[in-house]
Amino acid sequence: MIRGRGVRKRYGMDVRDEVVRMHVGDEMSMRSVAARLRRRCGCEMGVATVARMLQEAGSKCKDSVDIARELAPRWSGWLMADAKAVKIEGEDYAVLLAKDRTGDVVDGVLAWGEDKESWRAFFLELRDAIGYKLRGLTSDMGDDLIWAVREVYGEVPHQYCVFHMLRVVDERVGYKSFRQVLRRYGRVYVALRHRILTLRFKGLATTQLESCKRREAQRIRDWVRDHRLELEVRGWARRFLLASSKNEAAHYMAQLVLLKRRCRRRSKLTGAIETLVEKRDALLIHHDYPGLSRTNNEAEELIRQFQRHLKTMDGFGSEEGARGFLKLWMLHYRFKSHECCRGRNRWKNGKSPLELAGIKTAGLDWIRFSRS
Repeated sequence: MIRGRGVRKRYGMDVRDEVVRMHVGDEMSMRSVAARLRRRCGCEMGVATVARMLQEAGSKCKDSVDIARELAPRWSGWLMADAKAVKIEGEDYAVLLAKDRTGDVVDGVLAWGEDKESWRAFFLELRDAIGYKLRGLTSDMGDDLIWAVREVYGEVPHQYCVFHMLRVVDERVGYKSFRQVLRRYGRVYVALRHRILTLRFKGLATTQLESCKRREAQRIRDWVRDHRLELEVRGWARRFLLASSKNEAAHYMAQLVLLKRRCRRRSKLTGAIETLVEKRDALLIHHDYPGLSRTNNEAEELIRQFQRHLKTMDGFGSEEGARGFLKLWMLHYRFKSHECCRGRNRWKNGKSPLELAGIKTAGLDWIRFSRS
């Protein structure tokens, strides 16, 4: 590092790599990175210097096209796609991300929004530049995304995320407010029960509390009876969407159609049932293709991790900075080993997304690889 008045300080590659590692890998803000390096190295580093280093590293970082050509990951062809809205200097943008069923991030771009042309350009890059051979896609029910997939890839199996549909049904029946009421009633009932058991243990009279408990139980039954139609629609819709076979789903759909007659004066309930009937083929197509995921949860989890990192940042100052950070973040994610997988995905622990896609990453440092 060169010191002196009027001379821009120059830092070695080890310092620059450490800045990228702390900001992207350790999710530290630029202010925290500057403060840490001032304490550790005794250098006079400010936030502007950190931002300049990160922008330079991002501009030189390999993108998804470069990585696909150099490493040639062996993807499954079953894709999940989602988007996240971001702001850059007050302007609305969107980050479009695609994740393969293996767990590897195939591509991610910064776009003007989630419109038709942005999605079309995204899938064109997937098909032509990256060479991704799409066998099937899982996504939400956005019309622009659906149009773009058909425009670029033709009639490929397209599964609509069942959890998105569940949220639509919950919104139509007003289940969020129902759940709050039931929880409130339930807390009162459980508290009364606990007090009764405590007094019985002490040998005291509990007649009044028993009466209160019976009243609360009846109150819950009356409330459920008054909202039985909404709860029935939600219950049959959940059974339909989470059915283990097409025959089982057909049985539950028949129950929903019968239930529609009782909902003829309830526009929101009939609308929910009609939406399920209209989109049932796309909601059940995963039964015909075992590799096709019924939910978009993995792509949404990827979006949540990206969003969590944005909360620790000081914001994007330009499009170039946002694109550079996105490339660095995706590369770090693809090299980072899984640590918290549970259940049937426990075998993924200790392996990175690129390793799950058949690439040996042992001995490769993701920061050095990004600029090599």
